Amino acid sequence: YRRQRQMCIRDRADHKESDDLLEIEKLKSELSMSKMEVAALKMRMIDERQKELKIEKLEKQLKSYKTKNKELIEQVRSNEDIAPQLMLLQEENKNLLEEINNYRKEILQE
Repeated sequence: YRRQRQMCIRDRADHKESDDLLEIEKLKSELSMSKMEVAALKMRMIDERQKELKIEKLEKQLKSYKTKNKELIEQVRSNEDIAPQLMLLQEENKNLLEEINNYRKEILQE
């Protein structure tokens, strides 16, 4: 009886150890997945920040173009020869505004 009881205790201990090892492997796997998710989130955050910086840069350019545009409008009022330059600048402003709007759309879609 004693020998049978000892074997039973050993079997339970072996079973418990096996369960513990399986649990450890499961937790390691979950940790590995979590690490990959964190890395993916970091990459996404970096990408988002780069897009934000690009938009900020484009918005600054647009502001600069608007300022130049206002200056040229004042000059046009006093000198009609500048009209072709003004048309070019307005076209540049339009293109830059379209580019900013496209970047905004990209960010909203992601």
